[in-house]
Amino acid sequence: MSARVRPVVTCFVTRKRPDGPELLLLKRSDQVHTYRGHWACVSGSIEGDEHPTFRAHTELYEETQLRPPLLELVRPGPTLTFFDKMLNTQWKVHPFLFTLSANSAEEEEILEKLKIDWEHTVYKWIKPEEIQDYQTVPKLEKAWRRVWLRGYLEAGLNRLKNDHIRGASELALEGLKVLREFFDENYWRDFSLDDMWEEILIVGWHIAKNGRPAIGAAIESAIISTLEDIHRIHFERKNSSDPAPVDEFALAAKETIDSHIRLELDTFDTICDRFSEYFLNEGFRSLEREMDTDDEEPCHRLHILTLSNSSTLFRCLYRILTNPDLPVTVRLTVLESRPLYEGASFAARLLRHLPRTSRLGELEIVPDASVAFHIPSATHVLLGADKIYRDGHVWNKTGSLAAALLANRFDVPLLVVSRTNKVVIRDIYEGMTGEENDPEELSASWSEEIRGILEENAERVHVMNGYFELIRNELVDGYITEMGVMDAVDMGKIGERRKGLEQLLFGWL
Repeated sequence: MSARVRPVVTCFVTRKRPDGPELLLLKRSDQVHTYRGHWACVSGSIEGDEHPTFRAHTELYEETQLRPPLLELVRPGPTLTFFDKMLNTQWKVHPFLFTLSANSAEEEEILEKLKIDWEHTVYKWIKPEEIQDYQTVPKLEKAWRRVWLRGYLEAGLNRLKNDHIRGASELALEGLKVLREFFDENYWRDFSLDDMWEEILIVGWHIAKNGRPAIGAAIESAIISTLEDIHRIHFERKNSSDPAPVDEFALAAKETIDSHIRLELDTFDTICDRFSEYFLNEGFRSLEREMDTDDEEPCHRLHILTLSNSSTLFRCLYRILTNPDLPVTVRLTVLESRPLYEGASFAARLLRHLPRTSRLGELEIVPDASVAFHIPSATHVLLGADKIYRDGHVWNKTGSLAAALLANRFDVPLLVVSRTNKVVIRDIYEGMTGEENDPEELSASWSEEIRGILEENAERVHVMNGYFELIRNELVDGYITEMGVMDAVDMGKIGERRKGLEQLLFGWL
């Protein structure tokens, strides 16, 4: 008889305490089908094609009567798969970490609403390290370790989540540095080679998936490609006639991370080369006929419009603006990019670094709402990318879509300047989020009178501060990457390869 495959969610609910978190544990009743009388967390089977996150919230409400805003989802963890011979069942556990979103004064009120259903007989709050003292459902402690993070990793993820200034490629470098911090810890020194490799994968999974989900493509790509090389080292050491101790494996892994950090920086140089080649050749060829070659001074024949603060685009523009072979000066129009004014920061950064002899003739910083006025005179619209989906759709800073639609309307070439590490393996409808942020970022520049009126009507007024939006592939004329100018089909090929690599690595878990 073939084994059943049961995808389930397990929801770890915690509450804050001065000496560390406490975990909600529930005792399963005699009315459930499996593991009667065992201690567990909130759990349930995933039905059909529903998303695990949806099932997690459903089970929490059914079994405890708690839901947002009383509960806050902290993070998901990597799936845990194991086989139970007694039940002839392969369990695929999707773990989630939740916390009571309340201060101590509100907690008592929340706990009054906590009502368990027929699936459990009693509940209690315990310290996580006490799980081993209870007769639990299988692998509960191991599932807990997939969502609970050590201090260095928690701090590293918070740095990634709260950095709204640096671009995605710079955050990828930060993600690699967080992975490297694992090897500065001491808790793994008594691990076996396989246990250490599993721990590295879990750490890497959290950086890739939970570091900055809305713009995490570059982080994910950097982590996965680095783990691929560490996996090769693990395989060689494990199958060697004289297996190396974990200290030697750790040293080799750290050197691998360092080499990938250098590679990330080198790739910036390569894409700058491809960018320069485009504008000195194909991109400039269409403009040459309009130039008056008799003029002693170069003309403003190149007018580039951009927005936000892409580190890749910054390096590329710096390269072309400092290239003495560029036969014209450049007019650069930058949308200010509210609410954090990343476009203004981008412009200031360029001015701070460009020499006086650069080919920058004029720089305009303009309101986002004026984009329709400036697009018709532009020769090129350049966008960075926070994600590029397999079909070539682009996920980028809010304001990008309006620029793309207007570029299309006025027949101005729209080019996405991005490294291929931004290509993700998912379809556009999977996990899309505009990363709704603090509304005060938007309202800070409004008058006190306006804010006061809005606060008085808070029950029916919502200030929305989404950071990102989708630009469909039919609006994109080309993708300038470190591999040259590419199209949407090329993006699909890169995405498919990356998908296979992710399945190989994280499938190991």
